[in-house]
Amino acid sequence: MKNTKSNAGSFTTVKFQNKMHRFLVIIAFIAITGFIITSCGGGGGDDEEQVITISGTFGGAYIAGKSYPVRINIRFDYDGTSVYMEKDGEWSINHLPFEEDVTLWFLIQILTKGTSEDTTESITYQLSNFYRIKDQGMNNIVLPKIDIPELITLSGTASTTLQGTWNRSEKHTNVQVENKSLNTNPIPDHGPINIKAGWTNATTRVKDGNWTLRIPSSKNDTNINFSVQLDGTKISENLWEMGQKTGLKPQTVTEHNITGIPLGTIPFVMVSGDTPVTVNGKRPYSYWIEFGYYWDENNVDDDEDNDVDINGWSGTTMTFLEGMGSAWSVPMPANTKLIPEIFYREKSSLQFRKSKVSKSSFDTGTQAYTLNLSSISKITN
Repeated sequence: MKNTKSNAGSFTTVKFQNKMHRFLVIIAFIAITGFIITSCGGGGGDDEEQVITISGTFGGAYIAGKSYPVRINIRFDYDGTSVYMEKDGEWSINHLPFEEDVTLWFLIQILTKGTSEDTTESITYQLSNFYRIKDQGMNNIVLPKIDIPELITLSGTASTTLQGTWNRSEKHTNVQVENKSLNTNPIPDHGPINIKAGWTNATTRVKDGNWTLRIPSSKNDTNINFSVQLDGTKISENLWEMGQKTGLKPQTVTEHNITGIPLGTIPFVMVSGDTPVTVNGKRPYSYWIEFGYYWDENNVDDDEDNDVDINGWSGTTMTFLEGMGSAWSVPMPANTKLIPEIFYREKSSLQFRKSKVSKSSFDTGTQAYTLNLSSISKITN
């Protein structure tokens, strides 16, 4: 395996109105899925499973002529893994065969500040390459050079508060801007695949209540909005937790810098639980819990073209791998309606299965509390 390293990226599978929304704004689950892929694909032993190899070349990422390191986020529909690269060159991963055809496509996270382990600013770029893959490897995939001529700077203020205890050695606030002018659902449930090249989002860390973020300049109007994230240190090399509130301050940008954008103070509360998930009476190989949310209950509709997202993903809990416990704790936006979902996978497959969605929402309120998810944790196929 060449230049392969599991790191953060964008990941999720979505039930709600904007399927790509949670997928674009979080920088967590590729690391988790990448860890699972590496664990299953490597090593020897009697129970070693057959793997396929997916490989190719990447032309590098350049901004105003300067080369930057990247994470190549390799997507399989809405699952995936990542490869860290300092510059252009070859990349390769091993993966278990798929049970059915999936779409292979790519997001490139350009690391503009920080390190591969602690990225403080990044721009994510979507490539137009896509392929169908199942149980045969694929080699010689050519990922083109990304050349961004110029950036503009956005800046403003943002902060978060947290009610409850979060046992992380570090906590920090991120600001993320999303490009709403780019197709936000390239892998639809029905209809043709439509993956267009362009930047999808950019993320920066807030320092002392202030933030500065750079995005690609454009002569054409680009519709954007913002998210504020409460992020913590890694639980382990491959696990993160995060809460966020999305759809803030929609506006249009072009070639000019914008300063003084106030995103406000976003309150979060800690929600905890202990959710031992079973499938047909047995614990699955791995599972996770995630939460969709509505922060404006009186403004919910199903218009995919709505410029302001009115629902989205609030954050993840710990993902439970084989041998782990079942307790979890995660920050959530205060005073929001949340709907939990449980996903799982069996050891023989790397394709996650959505299992159950709660039939009712719950209100996070303003105080930390414990949530009982026993009504959706016992899954029968």
